[in-house]
Amino acid sequence: MSRVTLIRDAAGERTLEEAAYPLSVGGDGCSLVLPDQSGTAFHIGLERGHPFVQPAVSDTPVWHNHQRLTTSTWLKSGDRIQVGESLVLWQVEGDRVLVNVSRSDAGVVIPPASPPPASVEKPPDELLLASTPPGKRGLRWLLSFLFALLVAAAAFVLLATPVALRVEPEPEAMSLKGTFPAIELSGRSLLLPGSYTLIASHTGYRDLREQVEVEFGKPLNLDLRLQELPGLLSVASIPAGAQVFVDNVRVGETPLSDHELEAGRYGLRLAAPRYRPLEMDLEMAGLGQQQRLNLALKPDWAMLSLSSDPDGAQIMESGTLLGETPGTLELMSGTHNLELVRSGYKTLVIPVTIVAGEDQQLPRIALIPADGIVDLTSRPVGGTVTLDGVFLGVTPLRLQVSPGEEHQIEITLAGHRPAKRSVELRPEEELELEVRLQPEYGVVFFDSRPVDAVLDLNGKPQGPATARLKLPAVPHRIEIRKPGYRPYKGTVTPSPGISRTVSVVLQPDGGGHETTKPRGISSGTGLKPVASTGPFTMGASRREPGRRANENLRKVRLTRPFLIGPREVTNGEFRRFRPTHSSGSAQGFSLNGDDQPVVNVGWDDAARYLNWLSKREGLPAAYRQENGKMQLIRPVTTGYRLPTEAEWAYTARFAGRDGPARYPWSDEQFPPVRIQGNYADAAAAPLLPLILEDYQDGHAVSAPVGGFAPNPIGLHDMDGNVAEWVQDYYSVYPNGAAREAVDPLGPGEGRHHVVRGSSWRDSGISELRMSYRDYSERPRDDLGFRIARYTR
Repeated sequence: MSRVTLIRDAAGERTLEEAAYPLSVGGDGCSLVLPDQSGTAFHIGLERGHPFVQPAVSDTPVWHNHQRLTTSTWLKSGDRIQVGESLVLWQVEGDRVLVNVSRSDAGVVIPPASPPPASVEKPPDELLLASTPPGKRGLRWLLSFLFALLVAAAAFVLLATPVALRVEPEPEAMSLKGTFPAIELSGRSLLLPGSYTLIASHTGYRDLREQVEVEFGKPLNLDLRLQELPGLLSVASIPAGAQVFVDNVRVGETPLSDHELEAGRYGLRLAAPRYRPLEMDLEMAGLGQQQRLNLALKPDWAMLSLSSDPDGAQIMESGTLLGETPGTLELMSGTHNLELVRSGYKTLVIPVTIVAGEDQQLPRIALIPADGIVDLTSRPVGGTVTLDGVFLGVTPLRLQVSPGEEHQIEITLAGHRPAKRSVELRPEEELELEVRLQPEYGVVFFDSRPVDAVLDLNGKPQGPATARLKLPAVPHRIEIRKPGYRPYKGTVTPSPGISRTVSVVLQPDGGGHETTKPRGISSGTGLKPVASTGPFTMGASRREPGRRANENLRKVRLTRPFLIGPREVTNGEFRRFRPTHSSGSAQGFSLNGDDQPVVNVGWDDAARYLNWLSKREGLPAAYRQENGKMQLIRPVTTGYRLPTEAEWAYTARFAGRDGPARYPWSDEQFPPVRIQGNYADAAAAPLLPLILEDYQDGHAVSAPVGGFAPNPIGLHDMDGNVAEWVQDYYSVYPNGAAREAVDPLGPGEGRHHVVRGSSWRDSGISELRMSYRDYSERPRDDLGFRIARYTR
């Protein structure tokens, strides 16, 4: 800490900073002026903040505290320095030093002006002394002095109090000032009662001034410790202006001078814009020692050169223009996503990783001509659009097509003829294209018993249920009813050019109550509970016909009770979460009915729907998003999720059965001989190359959920209709029938997810087996999902 020095001398009063030291003291021209002096008598200097006095080379005697000054001596508050009749008093008051120059109190002795008297009457003792011979007179004086001294010593011993003073570390200088002088005896001080000031000093430590109160008859033991001076840290850096942090606390910026730090270990960090932070350990010695650091920060950037074909592309990052090709950029270290933007060309995103100090030059980048734009609409809207055979969505739709090439656009809509158009556009050319779809019709014959039953078509009465109707080739809801009979409800899709017959025999009801086919679940209600299981074996034997290589045997046990959805999630349910979703169509056959299973959804879409459903019903989320992908939270919560592959296999093949099922039907025969589920049947012949020729389930594509008989524990469509996403990442397991997996969740990461169950597209012996395993990373028009969750 810097102190200010206040000087009062013959030149007046003034203030000096520490930078003015050392001070010369003497006649005119010196820092301190003494009256009646010429030349320099002594000097006052500073060493690590401690003042000292040093005599000058001269014959002038200098007295320090009544001792002649012959060499350098430390100064303390209250010290007196005398030269001739001039007196310098050194006094320290906090952060201020007072230096007073005055004349000595000793003056010239002057006798009285009148002459001495002729005779002075002597007092009796003086007469006695005068009459005493000189030799005896001296002895008497000596004895009187010794007696007085003994009396004083006895009184001192009787009144003095022993005081033990211990100061650590041992001071270089120590004094005890007060009312009476101290007598040292056997390491202790004998002090008369009163107030004293202990003053101790040591290089590298703060001066100690301790007030000591001595009371009669109360011995005193004092253990004191000198406080270390902090170390002084100075830091210079290249570049200057770096922020300086000590133990993550900002203490200034470079150049940093004489920052006080107590002795010890610290973490030092320098930070400056565009430079890499510098971190180091710092050991401060303390004791007033100065430590200087000269540090150089390393640049945190590098140069990147890039060019394009053609040149002249703007180089952008996060909407900021950085330059133009060809160009060289100064980029900070890290990952950058640079965009090359040029009229008539696609915007290219160039990811680059910059390493500080390592310049790069990228190969010449070829720009790609910008797409043309087709604003496509159809009449009626809702047609499924493919571009060059790739499904893109439904009308109205905005298409991007590569320029300078001919492209084929096809629009299909249930009940209408497919429409095709060819387009070829220039870069950034826009085309508005409207296509009118021509309707298609099919003939349906209705044959009902009793003959006086009536037919409702799409909720509207049509008259007798024995009729021939020409209908648009789209799914129609039918109901055939008669009082006293159980009504028949179903769906029929006419096929253009192919007549269809619907034959229905109504069954007597007895009570006259109508029955309604279940419409599927709208939330988590209706889930089927499944308790913990004993061990069961997934996969298939190598000898099983149709077995695939990824169906290795492995033993599994499920210990956590869970719930599983009795039906697949429908379009109507999914659109409550995402109203704009369309499942599309397959060659004109709609997949988009509210009661049809939702398809053309990815695994992540299913996970997001399940989180939405969990939130709506007050359950914890089962998934979280990481790097744009949904991941199962582990440990697994009780929120809605996809069934694990083991849960799906158990509920499909084992639950409620005497043994593992090979096929969904009970007779273990292939192909099936009675209606079991929605597979690739004769109705799908216009769509699919391979079908079950002698099988007729009445649906060319997906059917409304729950339309077929459930399995033994009440689950519908575990086979057929649509295949289903499950929780697990796909992996081929080694044969492990002897090793038991408990509550398996599959691998922790992967590219594909497992798909279980057959669909309306399947007719082969491999696909219709219950152990069949498939996988996918993309949505499909025959792939949906059902829900599950743990109960605890």
